Amino acid sequence: MIKIVIILFFFSFFSSPYLIPDSKDDDKQPVSHPSFTEEIVVEGEIVSKTATVTTVTATEIKEKGVKNVAEALELIPGSYVRIGGSGEAYIRIRGFRQREIALLIDGIPISSPYNGQLDLSSIPVNTIDRIELVRGASSLMYGPNTMGGVINIITKKSSGATEFSMSSEYGSGDTGKVGAYLQGGIGSLRYMVAGSYFNQNEYLLSGNYEEQDNQESGARANSNRKIWNSSVSLGWDMGKKSRATFHFNQIDQVRGLPHHESDPRAKFRRYTDWQQGMVDFIFDTHFANSSLKAKVYYEYLNHTLDNYDDMIYLTQDNQKSTTESMKNYAMGGDLFYRYHFNPRLLLKSALRFRYDHNKSRSDLSDPWGSHAYNIFSIPLEIEWKGTDILLISGGASFDLMSFDKGQDSGSRTTNSFNPQLALMVFPIKNLSFKATASHKTRFPTIRELFSLDSGNPDLEPMTADIFELGAEWRITPKWAVSLLGFYNNVNDLIGRSSKDDPYENIDKAVFKGFEAGMEWNNQHWIILKLFYTYLEAIDKSPASSGYIEHRPRHKIDTSIAIKLPSQFYISTDIGYVSSQLYYSDDEEEHLDPFTLIDLSLTKKVGCFMEFFVTIRNLFDVNYYESEGYPREGRMIFGGFRLTL
Repeated sequence: MIKIVIILFFFSFFSSPYLIPDSKDDDKQPVSHPSFTEEIVVEGEIVSKTATVTTVTATEIKEKGVKNVAEALELIPGSYVRIGGSGEAYIRIRGFRQREIALLIDGIPISSPYNGQLDLSSIPVNTIDRIELVRGASSLMYGPNTMGGVINIITKKSSGATEFSMSSEYGSGDTGKVGAYLQGGIGSLRYMVAGSYFNQNEYLLSGNYEEQDNQESGARANSNRKIWNSSVSLGWDMGKKSRATFHFNQIDQVRGLPHHESDPRAKFRRYTDWQQGMVDFIFDTHFANSSLKAKVYYEYLNHTLDNYDDMIYLTQDNQKSTTESMKNYAMGGDLFYRYHFNPRLLLKSALRFRYDHNKSRSDLSDPWGSHAYNIFSIPLEIEWKGTDILLISGGASFDLMSFDKGQDSGSRTTNSFNPQLALMVFPIKNLSFKATASHKTRFPTIRELFSLDSGNPDLEPMTADIFELGAEWRITPKWAVSLLGFYNNVNDLIGRSSKDDPYENIDKAVFKGFEAGMEWNNQHWIILKLFYTYLEAIDKSPASSGYIEHRPRHKIDTSIAIKLPSQFYISTDIGYVSSQLYYSDDEEEHLDPFTLIDLSLTKKVGCFMEFFVTIRNLFDVNYYESEGYPREGRMIFGGFRLTL
């Protein structure tokens, strides 16, 4: 039986500039129908205010020269995007790993069912309208596996107006990118077609990098990558009350995974084939005071990973030089319902089902292994605007996972009950307080359940009790400050003592800290943002008590955007990451702290053309996010964008 803990815990302060409610009497306003969107949470709902939500827009993505989702998430204060030993980009939020964070495209989960992750640098941004990062008491409508937060990537959909755009850029490491976008409409039909191609022959190391056994100075070995992305969206407006949307997206890539710079046991690997795609259909309608959204989807993630003999990447003669293959697919359906009892009371519920299937083999001569699981979720959420100074959101979800244990062991079902409560108070004008408490669950992945060397089909779900309290003060219309405290108590954390041991529910952990921010926003010429995050990630398991590796205690994010005459735009992002603890042969080691500065310059020419230059790691810092895997030095890119 899962123990439920709901305690309002006053730890610190936070909110967001847009949290101040309308001063008009809500009872005098007509009940409005939720707007048609591909999001799960509609803008303006209470849960979108009581949660900690940060958004990166398509405009910011364009102005800062962002190429993929990993780089876009680096713009969000408090988030930490780390390149691991596999050379792939994963995010960590408030101590939680990416497999504890729901990664969605238009509300549909896209993480690999095998390990609960997906390389964020593999997702291009050319068809993204915005990215929402939700922390704390995220809406129950998102489903399970959200204890660390939610990343919802909202893609562009045609408005029906005719628009064509194209872009091209070239830069360091013989890196090039081209993309095109076309949207329009014919009567009640809308369409959008987009595509992009990215090629990087290598990335450059810092001029301060010292040559190692497996890595020369200059360019990073095996860091080349090619990515093709195509997307199609069709919409049908069926009068004023209903709409249907069909969407298809596919990403193909080939890439190298840079090896350890000095380890004699380094792996030499390349993805010779990698493909991720999704097809979904969404139907929205509203009637009286209700709205209904139905969604069905099919998605796939397949790859071939070749392990080579050495850093020449030509032969596979050694015993460990294998060809690993993996084929994943998922299908599911969601039904969302909203009902407005009156302007102050909103009820939301959903039925969510997903089937995940994984098929893998360690080498071409090995038999395929096949595993699958089903996930059901039934959330119920209520929002109440009690008065002009009080907002309340609460509810609970019942989540269930079922799977076949294999080897004639029968099937297994595990479930969780997840309550949530959030309050927001506005004691005086321009000052707001919030307090939230929630219980979250993360189900085991296929790797944790069935891996041949470490799987354990008897694993229990990982759970966490999540608490936030904070405040925001809008001192002037242009200047706001905020402070938020969080405390996350994690139980049954899934882990293993070493890579040779099976996964177990042996760990307990506490992730606690605070986030402080200041924003000065004069949209006519300057936007200044400064955020500081403090994190304590403590292992509370009986076998090992100490600090958890790769969780920096201090992180500072600064952003300065300046609009100059003649349609000239300058953007600077400065990020500081403190030293990071990691373990090598059970000995404590530390990665050095680092500060990175990125600079973007944009000049608009006429009504249709923009030219831009982006410099990442302006001062050519030599830094590491994982031991033995040096990151990029100074990289310079330039190009143009044309919009008609």
